[in-house]
Amino acid sequence: MDEDVHQGEYQMSNVYDEIRAEREYQDDKWGVEIDDTKNTPWMWAAYIGQYATSWMRGTFLPLQPDVTDAFRKAMVKVAAIAVAAIQSIDRQRAGGSQSTFYERPFSGYSYEEAREHFAEDKSNAE
Repeated sequence: MDEDVHQGEYQMSNVYDEIRAEREYQDDKWGVEIDDTKNTPWMWAAYIGQYATSWMRGTFLPLQPDVTDAFRKAMVKVAAIAVAAIQSIDRQRAGGSQSTFYERPFSGYSYEEAREHFAEDKSNAE
């Protein structure tokens, strides 16, 4: 049993290393501020969807090993893109505004007032 646990920890470490390497590749290729900070949640979801399905070739079970390899490679990219999305949110919120460029409170309301307003509207609708 302990051997299985250690094997799982080793495998997780390798997977995280692959995701980290993919993120570094993405940053080197695309940059951070220009692309990542301009993406909306919809864009991030579209990128993830694109890579999550890029391995599909219209084949059905049983899959050939190369198809499984392509699926695995795509999942590493999907995980790295998800990490990039999280990093983008955190980077924008750390910039002092405490919100991303696509979080626009109502004109004349502070962010907190807009949140309260949304909460009131939701409770009134129920």
